[in-house]
Amino acid sequence: MQQHLSSIQASRLLGVSRSTVKRMCDEGTLAVVRTPGGHRRIAGDSIRRWMNDRSDTNAFSQPGPKRRTSVLAVERVVDMLIRGHSIDLADAIVRRWCSVPRNGADDVFASARSLAEIMDQTVAPALWEVGSRWESGRFCVYQEHECTATLCDALSMVKQQMRTGPMLSMTESSGHRSSTAINDKPDDQIHAVGCAVGDEQHDVASKMIELVLTAAGMTTRSLGAALPVDSLQAAINDYCPQIVWVTYTCVQQPDSVVQINDRLFSSLRPGQRLVVGGQALTQSLRRQMRFHFAGDSLCHLLDYLVDLR
Repeated sequence: MQQHLSSIQASRLLGVSRSTVKRMCDEGTLAVVRTPGGHRRIAGDSIRRWMNDRSDTNAFSQPGPKRRTSVLAVERVVDMLIRGHSIDLADAIVRRWCSVPRNGADDVFASARSLAEIMDQTVAPALWEVGSRWESGRFCVYQEHECTATLCDALSMVKQQMRTGPMLSMTESSGHRSSTAINDKPDDQIHAVGCAVGDEQHDVASKMIELVLTAAGMTTRSLGAALPVDSLQAAINDYCPQIVWVTYTCVQQPDSVVQINDRLFSSLRPGQRLVVGGQALTQSLRRQMRFHFAGDSLCHLLDYLVDLR
């Protein structure tokens, strides 16, 4: 690697935009020197250290070269969220899922084999990175809200494409197994419903679950955020789904979560399954809850559905 690189060279090497490189320099993530003419140059050693550190420690990615590619993809998705490029993000998701050939440098999700992997390896970590920047004071609240809104818009576009485009005929895969696990009900039957329940104000995770299960051949309903538990129970009674999912990304009152969980679990009919997930579900909290499956990733959820067959 060169001793010093221009912002264009660095952006090509890292697979991110020039604005992302500039932001990394301003934050001190990348070391910068000035040429005698006043031009900014980026130290090659700092780029190498950043790539090595991220490829070794990022918990969301896979080991080895694929892991590094996922890390760079996360940075590119974060950049799309910051810039409000919901259409570009939706297009990237659709193209990778449909396996539309693209130039490798332009394929944000080149390492992902399925919609679940796109969400697990890239989209969810990008959203986590946005939240991390807000918590550390690098983002204002409005910036976090704008990024979340951009992602929700992109997910809605992908959902619309599922309904109207050729993707309806495709099947999702998790590993080497088909994930079209539950599809023995009539076409007008709802297979799965879910939401962020109670005081939970964020439903992005629920939207991701809805997309992945829809891709797996299930008819789904995501019921939004902050849904009262009584209303969720009414939906379960009306739709009679086989799968009920609940997401928790922020838990302020653990005792309340346990009580809500008990009410839901106790109201299920024979054959119905309660699935829970979210970064706020610690191991200690899970030990107090009743459920049929607690997922740490969407790929794990699909594996569970396959095992139900």
